[in-house]
Amino acid sequence: MPSRVDPSTVAQLVEVLTDPTNAEPARTFPRDRSAARKPGLYAWWADQEGLDALSRELKAPLPSSICAGLAGATHWPSGKKSTATLLSRIRGLHLQSNIRGSTFRHTLAALLAEPLALQIIGPNRLAPESEQQLSAWMKDHLRVVVCAYPDADTLGAMEDAILARLDPPLNLKGMVLSPLRRIIAERRYLLSHPT
Repeated sequence: MPSRVDPSTVAQLVEVLTDPTNAEPARTFPRDRSAARKPGLYAWWADQEGLDALSRELKAPLPSSICAGLAGATHWPSGKKSTATLLSRIRGLHLQSNIRGSTFRHTLAALLAEPLALQIIGPNRLAPESEQQLSAWMKDHLRVVVCAYPDADTLGAMEDAILARLDPPLNLKGMVLSPLRRIIAERRYLLSHPT
C-alpha cells in the first residue's frame, strides 16, 4: 500500500482546497465536467446560514470549510481499483443518494434532524421526502472545491495527509476525537438507533 506522498503536492492541494474562490455552488456542480469525471479530492464549504444552523447544533462555531474527502482511490490492501469519480461521489452519493450511501449526508442528517424536522423511519433511514429536503438544504447552503488527482494508488495516502493539515470539523474517521466530534458521533448514533 503506497503511503508516501510528496509534501509539496500536499501543500499545493491544500492551497486549492482552502481557497474559497475555488468553491462552486453544490446546486450547479460540476463547473468542469471533464475534471469531475476523474478521481480526486474535495472540500465542502457552508454559507453563513448553513454554518449558523450547524454551529447551533454543535454549540460551537465552525469554519467555513466543514468536511473533506476523496473519490476513486485504490482499495488497499487488496489493490482493487475504484470506479468512483468526483462526479459520482459528490453528485451521485452526497447530493442525491441517501444517508446510508454517504457518511457526509449521514452526519448532516444527524445534526439537522430536529431543525429540518426530518422524518426518521428506521435505523439510518429517512423518509424519501426528508432525503429530498436534506438534498435541497445541501444545494442551498453548500459549495464544493474539487481537485482532480490522477494517481488512484496514492490518493488514500494523499487524503490522510490533507486531512491532517485541514482538520475539517465534520470528518470523523481517522481524526482526533475532539469534543465537537464526540457530539457528532453521539448524534450519528441516535440516528442509527432511533427510539
